[in-house]
Amino acid sequence: MERRDYLITQIQQLGRFLQLLAEKLLGKSSSLNLEEEISKKQEEFKEVCGFEMSLLATPVFEELKEPLLNNNSYNPKNIELLADYMVMLADKSVGSPLTFIHRVKLNALQLYELIEVSEKTYSIERQKKMAGLKNKI
Repeated sequence: MERRDYLITQIQQLGRFLQLLAEKLLGKSSSLNLEEEISKKQEEFKEVCGFEMSLLATPVFEELKEPLLNNNSYNPKNIELLADYMVMLADKSVGSPLTFIHRVKLNALQLYELIEVSEKTYSIERQKKMAGLKNKI
């Protein structure tokens, strides 16, 4: 039996949401109203992740940090995957306001830094991700 990580499942669900959103915007999908689809996916995200999707772009990092640290499902590996996803989301959000993109990248950087402090091991890959983000912000 395959054992799957909750965060990978969450990322896949968010990817499906973004795909549905893109299809709706391009006029390829029709079954549900766009607002209904968005609210349904946001509710799904909250159920699976344990926090609102809007917290990914919160200007106050503590609002994102608190649910992650209080939820036992989030370990440093999962938090790093979430930060990776947030960077990918910000890079793909070409039409979004710059403040949204900046906040998501800044929060991802702070998640990497949080992992850096909590983990006792040094990761060159994580350092590269952090340096790349610092150059983009």
